[in-house]
Amino acid sequence: MKKLIIILICLVPLFFPTNVKAQNNIDYKSITGSWIGKIPAGGVSLRVIFNLTLAGKDSLAATMDSPDQGVKGIKVGPVIFDGKDLNIKAPLLLGEYNGTLKSDTLVEGTWKQAGNTFDLNLTRLAGVFSLNRPQEPKPPLPYTSEDVTFKNDKLNTNLAGTQFNESEIVLKTSTGDIYGTLTLPDKPKKSPVVLIIAGSGPTDRDGNSSVGIKPNTYKMLADSFAGYGISTLRYDKRAIAKSRAASTSESDLRFETYINDAIGWVNLLHKDKRFSKIIVLGHSEGSLIGVVTAEHSAVSKFISIAGAGSPIDTIVRKQLKNQLPEPLFQESNKILDTLRMGKTVKKINPVLASLYRPSVQPYLISWIKYDPAVEIKKLKIPVLIVQGTTDIQVSVDDARLLSAAKPNAKLLIIDNMNHILKEAEADRQKNIETYTKPELPLKQGLVEDLVSFIKNKK
Repeated sequence: MKKLIIILICLVPLFFPTNVKAQNNIDYKSITGSWIGKIPAGGVSLRVIFNLTLAGKDSLAATMDSPDQGVKGIKVGPVIFDGKDLNIKAPLLLGEYNGTLKSDTLVEGTWKQAGNTFDLNLTRLAGVFSLNRPQEPKPPLPYTSEDVTFKNDKLNTNLAGTQFNESEIVLKTSTGDIYGTLTLPDKPKKSPVVLIIAGSGPTDRDGNSSVGIKPNTYKMLADSFAGYGISTLRYDKRAIAKSRAASTSESDLRFETYINDAIGWVNLLHKDKRFSKIIVLGHSEGSLIGVVTAEHSAVSKFISIAGAGSPIDTIVRKQLKNQLPEPLFQESNKILDTLRMGKTVKKINPVLASLYRPSVQPYLISWIKYDPAVEIKKLKIPVLIVQGTTDIQVSVDDARLLSAAKPNAKLLIIDNMNHILKEAEADRQKNIETYTKPELPLKQGLVEDLVSFIKNKK
């Protein structure tokens, strides 16, 4: 089955010649305007729009939009039109359109990209073009958005089924409103809905962070899913962005706080009759949160993207091994051993205080008791494990650990995809540079693979 590959390769604002000299007696006005079509592949489709304008008396110019991906104004060209046949090259996308003008409102043709050919018939967008004064097309968005609010005032700290000694820790319930965005496709019938659970750090509902990271990853996922008739719910983490008032003191925060929040959102979605099934998608740290959420709530499927395969103390040990002098590394290991037993450590070396300060130890204790491989093995629902090969935060080995624990899960390794789900080189500096470029599209083919798993009836 051919895979839909129209997803943009890049949006770099390079100059390309977008016009071409006219031939005699050709009516260029007959082709100007905005033309929309759908590229079919694997039972789904993606809308594209070509905007053709006069660039003088004897030439045409063009841009291309992808409304289902929220992108417009991509420069394409050169444009060749002989009065009947139309050719539009798209160097940025490694694509080319060839069509024949059949009437004032129809062009029949094909789209070629990266060795694949798709049928693409174009119809003129009524009311948004002018023969003399081109206008920006305003096609309907493939979705609507709703603001939603959730209040969580309950905290269950025994979700892993493992008892720890927290006699020195005073637990308080989680309070405050958490805010999210519900994205709904424009079709009125019931749809599957994906709960997107964010990764670590001060990450908001769009996948951006107050520390300067702005890839827009979760928003792009939501926009893309909507084009395939899939709803999404994404939210600002507790104490982040609009949910900042739902804060908990560091000493009262637990890993279960985030799990309970996610379970609360699932319960809220169950009450909404617009959804046919609920899928949990956890990214990075959100993968582990999502695994336990899926275990303790009624959901249909689970997707892990860039999820760790080991407990957090194992990960910390690996990260610190080559960063600390041996005596300090051993001291760190002893602290982790104590935390793993559910006990706090009162006396901390100042050099290690940023990692193990007393106020953060209760959270670490609550986090350490969750082994991602153990938790994912418990799931009785279909599971998809996704990992990029150029992820500098989580490795392919992590994905393989999860896969080994859940052999019937589908494992998807994507070449040259990094932690924020964008195309990236393995070079660390170049990889990190993508974290601050929200204009970069999601890795080509990722959305189609996710959609295939979500819509598969098995």
